[in-house]
Amino acid sequence: MKAMLSAIALSFVVLPFAGCETLSETAGENRNRLLLSIDTNGKQIVDDAQRSLYIDRPSWLSRHPIPNH
Repeated sequence: MKAMLSAIALSFVVLPFAGCETLSETAGENRNRLLLSIDTNGKQIVDDAQRSLYIDRPSWLSRHPIPNH
């Protein structure tokens, strides 16, 4: 039981840093795509919070550039 818990804990520590490499995407490309998504979501969270608290006027436009793929 202790060995199984150790293996599960180790997998939670190691797997996020392993990088999923597929046939069409390398680990570096996967990491860049993930970081771009996190960066875009982080820029838009302020807009979403202001809209939900009715601080900002409602608008469908963002002040931040949205990457186009």
